[in-house]
Amino acid sequence: MSNTPEEGEILEGPPNIPQTHVLSVLSFNVNHKSAIHDYLLETCCNYDLLFIQEPTWRHIRNAPTASNREGKSVIGAPIHRNWICIPGKFDPDPEDPDPIFNNRPRVLVYVNKRLGKYRPSIRKDIVDHRDIILLSLYVGGEAVNFLNVYNDADGTALAVLGDIAHTIPNVVYMSGDFNIRSRHWDPMFPNHPTSAANLDGVAAALGIERTLFSNPGPTHVPHNQFLAGTVIDLAFVEDTQVVAVTTQLMHVLKGDSDHVPLKTRVTINKAPDLIPRRFIKPRSDEEKAYLEQIAECFSHIHIEEPPQDADALENLSKQVSTIFTDAWNDHSKLSRHSYCAKSWWNQECATAMAVYRTASAFDPDNKFEAWNSFRKATRNAKREFYDDLIDTVANSNKRPWDLMEWSKQWKLPAVEAIKDNQGVPCGSLEDLWTLLHTTYNSASDR
Repeated sequence: MSNTPEEGEILEGPPNIPQTHVLSVLSFNVNHKSAIHDYLLETCCNYDLLFIQEPTWRHIRNAPTASNREGKSVIGAPIHRNWICIPGKFDPDPEDPDPIFNNRPRVLVYVNKRLGKYRPSIRKDIVDHRDIILLSLYVGGEAVNFLNVYNDADGTALAVLGDIAHTIPNVVYMSGDFNIRSRHWDPMFPNHPTSAANLDGVAAALGIERTLFSNPGPTHVPHNQFLAGTVIDLAFVEDTQVVAVTTQLMHVLKGDSDHVPLKTRVTINKAPDLIPRRFIKPRSDEEKAYLEQIAECFSHIHIEEPPQDADALENLSKQVSTIFTDAWNDHSKLSRHSYCAKSWWNQECATAMAVYRTASAFDPDNKFEAWNSFRKATRNAKREFYDDLIDTVANSNKRPWDLMEWSKQWKLPAVEAIKDNQGVPCGSLEDLWTLLHTTYNSASDR
């Protein structure tokens, strides 16, 4: 049996050693492929963080508005009920002939909702750029920072990071498409250019080091078969973890993108409020045994008369509490912190993806036909899934106003870090309460 911790697993240590939490991070340049983007959101709920480069960003539909007969454009990336979507900066220029394409974010982060207690926040106070996302997770009141980077051919993101790296504390992970080759990570490249040296310098300033690949190979595989693959997608972790952590190339998730996803498992100190919960599955044998044990234990409690004083009442309460606690501990199981809502993904989608993977490996001539079949299967699955939802609302619930949310502008969750009057992000609920209290009562003693 393997002793390697699984994703989302809590590792218990000796009393004086902090417990740890293993986060599974997938970094992937999806090359604007909407089918792959949707596929990841539906099937990767076992991951904690998705770091997307060159995401799908497009006009989705028109939302009704009182000021425009045609409605207002809904523009953005796919959202999903399992994930908190955090896009990079989007600041379209009204004068631009194609503002959606030319100004769209080139990085995107999805945080699994099971990490909601970490209060994920985007740190625009440090960096606000369409090619960089600085994500903070608050662990025990301390911000743990992650960087998602898309570095274009001009080295834009690397130049920005070079100016601010010394201001970013406690970075535990950085990944992305850096568009930089070097003999240090690409064996087919003979040199170590200035841009690669600058990347090494930024990593050193952040206190992180590049991870090695457990299954080395190209991370960028051009669609043109006459072009050689390159290694330009990289992952970095804390220098204290780099010896124990490797990054895996996830070819099975590549799909039609020209990049290969990178999977890295990052260890951080465990937040106290992420201790796994226990549960009993409804209508299971465990639930039946749980109720039977409680009933049997209650039958052994003999009460001849009601408690006459506080001590007698307290003793009786402790007996009852012990009965429920013992039965719960005997028959409940630890939750694995999984968060997967009901999905439109069905067996036809899975079969079509399996056919595409087989064609990619053994029948390249039919690869694109298999990919088109996969896209058709996902479209049909979505249509069937949402038609059923609409039918339920219209005929079963008879609450058509529930569908109004589908026609409104999307409201992304508030994820920008809240800072106090000193500019310091509030890292705990106590800090947030103190800020609220001082803000609304600042003039009470005047």
